[in-house]
Amino acid sequence: MSLQIAPIETLTSSLWRSKILLNEQTMSAIEKPTFLGTIRTTDGRVIMKGAFPILDPLFNKKYGVIMVLSDITAQHLNERNAIILILEVGIAILILISFLTAKIVRSLITKPIIELTDHANRVSMGDNLSVAMMTTRTDEIGELIRSFERMRMSIKHFLSR
Repeated sequence: MSLQIAPIETLTSSLWRSKILLNEQTMSAIEKPTFLGTIRTTDGRVIMKGAFPILDPLFNKKYGVIMVLSDITAQHLNERNAIILILEVGIAILILISFLTAKIVRSLITKPIIELTDHANRVSMGDNLSVAMMTTRTDEIGELIRSFERMRMSIKHFLSR
């Protein structure tokens, strides 16, 4: 004999019965409390299904299985909202990191090139031939500044003759 318990409103359609109720073979196989999954209803609710055997340990006899249905829609929505919030915060953090990275790149690459361009424009007009542009950088931008300084020194030496 099997016993199945479910709220009355969940057993009103044959579609529900086919998704919720267990057949005799499945029920006889349940030997311990078992989580049977979740079902999404046509009205959007989320129902969790579990089965619990009714056992008599004294005579080692199984009398049946109680099936429990629980509407977990609220918990499901709370979890979904929490995941969405985590994703939104994560995206905001990534945008902030991107902004900070762009600012650092600008200060390390763009700013020295702009300064060199300004200095080159003043040198091309005949100003600042005596003002040296120094750097301790060892990368390509440092090499560019040192090359410009060699050119400035050559122009200054050429003009002083």
